[in-house]
Amino acid sequence: MKLSRRAFNGGAVASAAAAILPARATGVVLVRRSIGDLMQEQSPLIDAYRGAVDAMMKRPVTDKTSWRFQANMFGVAASDIAGEAQPLAKYWRQNPRKSYFFLAWQRMHLYFFERILRRAAGDPIFALPYWGYDGLQHAALPQPFRPGADQLEMPVASRRNALARANRNTAFERGAHTLDDMTRDFAAALALDSFTAAGPLDPRSGFGGVRVADAKQSASAGAIEALHNRFHLATGADGDLASPATAARDPVYWLHAANIDRLWVKWSAGGGVPPVDDDVWMKTPFTFVDENGDDRVMTGADVLDTQHQLGYRYDDDPPRAVRLQPTARAPAAPAPEPLVLARAGAVDLSARETAVVFAPVPPPRRPPAKGKIAKGVRPPSPRMHVVLRDVVARERSPVYDLFLVLEGPNVFEATTTALKIGALELFGGSGHGDDSRNAQGETVAFDITDAMAQFARIRGFNMRHLRLVIARRAVTDAAGRQTVPRDPAPPEIEAIELVRS
Repeated sequence: MKLSRRAFNGGAVASAAAAILPARATGVVLVRRSIGDLMQEQSPLIDAYRGAVDAMMKRPVTDKTSWRFQANMFGVAASDIAGEAQPLAKYWRQNPRKSYFFLAWQRMHLYFFERILRRAAGDPIFALPYWGYDGLQHAALPQPFRPGADQLEMPVASRRNALARANRNTAFERGAHTLDDMTRDFAAALALDSFTAAGPLDPRSGFGGVRVADAKQSASAGAIEALHNRFHLATGADGDLASPATAARDPVYWLHAANIDRLWVKWSAGGGVPPVDDDVWMKTPFTFVDENGDDRVMTGADVLDTQHQLGYRYDDDPPRAVRLQPTARAPAAPAPEPLVLARAGAVDLSARETAVVFAPVPPPRRPPAKGKIAKGVRPPSPRMHVVLRDVVARERSPVYDLFLVLEGPNVFEATTTALKIGALELFGGSGHGDDSRNAQGETVAFDITDAMAQFARIRGFNMRHLRLVIARRAVTDAAGRQTVPRDPAPPEIEAIELVRS
């Protein structure tokens, strides 16, 4: 049977709602499409999304299919957990950030959220769009999410356009501030071989993140979660998107989350394998809510294949007749024991730029023990890292860029070479704030192997001339000017180390 969107658009046919079933129950594979293409076609699906959002926003937070309830499952402000909503708090703030559960949980959440939207839209073939901001032409906030000129000064809750009912950075909302190249570049993450990171010192070596013992533990953001977080911070520190407590209140968040899910599909299509041999990842249960308000439980094993298990695909993911059957890969060789080469003590980031000087650490009397390597397994090449120990930061901390600097060794070569090695992007803070699961502070590591290789080619190279510069990043204000934000409570770093592993 061919289903027509026109008959159901915007919930016009109320009787259709009762017949809406999960896509996989009907055998229909629905297609999540790019918002850019839908805008170009002036697709009615955009109005269907707007209408469904409006309907969900009118429901009380005690309704499990309401907008605020679903947003709170990702993150919730303490002020929301009060009164008659308090018994529902067990459903909220369940997003397992900074671990290898992140992608699977988000896929499950999107799946059930989309079912609720489908019912609210009265459209049996509604599929959530995605924002493919990895393309340069889509770097600005999509037009349907911006308020009209006559709504700009309205209170957010009063705006007629439901897709614009969110607190946002003014420049971002008006399209003047766009996502930068680093935020839109997923090539390195998609090229990774492993889903699970090699270890806490190299969390971004894994597409999916760091292995943890259970979903309540946090470690560090893996490669794709780091890019997910970068998006949130790139939209402006003063909007809903900049905090896990409020991010999912913005209707554009869900298109961003769908894009991250789409990238996981692309990674899998390229041969990437999730940890199917890991019972913790495969069998840990998570609870969600369906379109009827009923509790539903899923595990990682239920979301390996979006087409054959969940009934949807993305427009750049060709239909498949056969279900994916991922096979566990041979275990990688264990990483060698880390060796600290140099160290700096606690760092004060109150100035816009802070230079960190390292003191050499004497080598141990005995070399670090090497892990046992199975026969035929190639040992990993040594890596170099800058490691920030016990990082504690507040919510909405500005972004700090990190540069490794080599100062000229003498007056005849008084040049200075600086290489950017990454950024301190602490979406949701670290160590305290809304996410208290990381109360002891977070270890943040940056791979500097390539930077050190470049420095080694410079005549007279000596590690004693290395410095680390940490600089607060400038942002674009409402007038399009570059300004450096104030940070009244900058991140605290207990120690910084140069480590070889």
